[in-house]
Amino acid sequence: MPKVDNFFSLRNTVNKISNDELEQAFDYLESIRAFARTTNKSLYVIDYQTRGFEYVSDNPLFLCGYSAQEVKDMGYEFYLKNVPAKDLELLLKINTAGFEFYEQIPSAERKQYTISYDFQLLH
Repeated sequence: MPKVDNFFSLRNTVNKISNDELEQAFDYLESIRAFARTTNKSLYVIDYQTRGFEYVSDNPLFLCGYSAQEVKDMGYEFYLKNVPAKDLELLLKINTAGFEFYEQIPSAERKQYTISYDFQLLH
């Protein structure tokens, strides 16, 4: 059975960020909140320094009966509790492949790419 640590490697671990970078995070989260209000998609933002969720939208389709704050507090444990084993393995593969792909893209082009995937949730 996968563990939360399986989602993290040297590729996606952040050990230290500056105060300036931390302040910028609050600026972009306001934009994320505004965007979430305009879509029926489930949005979440991962904080790779704390290995948790920095933001979770209120879309009930993603929340599996929890509040957005409860999912945020659970972090990656949410996946372990609410994603079928087969799809959990898929998420791990996507995570690894995504970061391998990202490393191959020149820095100046990285904003031109997005990743999107579907997975099942238990409810």
